[in-house]
Amino acid sequence: MEIDKGENFLVRPFVMSQVTIRDVDGQILSVREYHPRERRGTQVTLDHHKGQRLIRKVSAAEMVWDDDEWLFLTGEVRRFHVGEVETVRRFQEWRGKEITSLPADLSRKYRTTEQMSYSELGDYVHRKVRNGQDVNREVVERHLRISFSFADFVIVLFGLPLASWFRAARRPLQFGICLLASFVFYGCIQVGRALGWNGLLDPFLAAWLPNLLFLGIGFVLLARAHK
Repeated sequence: MEIDKGENFLVRPFVMSQVTIRDVDGQILSVREYHPRERRGTQVTLDHHKGQRLIRKVSAAEMVWDDDEWLFLTGEVRRFHVGEVETVRRFQEWRGKEITSLPADLSRKYRTTEQMSYSELGDYVHRKVRNGQDVNREVVERHLRISFSFADFVIVLFGLPLASWFRAARRPLQFGICLLASFVFYGCIQVGRALGWNGLLDPFLAAWLPNLLFLGIGFVLLARAHK
């Protein structure tokens, strides 16, 4: 089957479906279809919670990014009051001035955190903080990108005194000891990462503690090897 590559051939632009993002102050923005290139969404709802109670619901057929804020088109605002009848106000245009989510926030799934650069990951963390989301994992991973670059130096410093102690041992034994030390070091990194992810350890310590621990042990072993 041949594909017509003439003027009548249309390519559907990329569309994201069922996008939901948590904004500040208990607001949850849901978009049925979001067009990143056009900065436009359709079938939009904005729920505003106070604690566990829904106090306002904004529904709109469409929203567009206009003048540095979201403009909702053709919809209604419902307000819910304790012990009172809900109020409904319909609109043709409604500006979401209190929404902090930017177009980049809605389309951030384009790239995973692993694909982001160090500075991009920092921007991503700031956006998640602004949206009231937990950032433990991302902050730990950001610190790990720096700390892991020193891993080779730490392993060498830790392995030098071990090599001097087992100088008379056979090469397979020396290789096995170095390999074991590397596995233990990598295991400590994974343990620190898990503790940081779960909030049991400060993200900075979670990323740097294995380096500091092995660096300290390496200096002690090196000092004893010189005696």
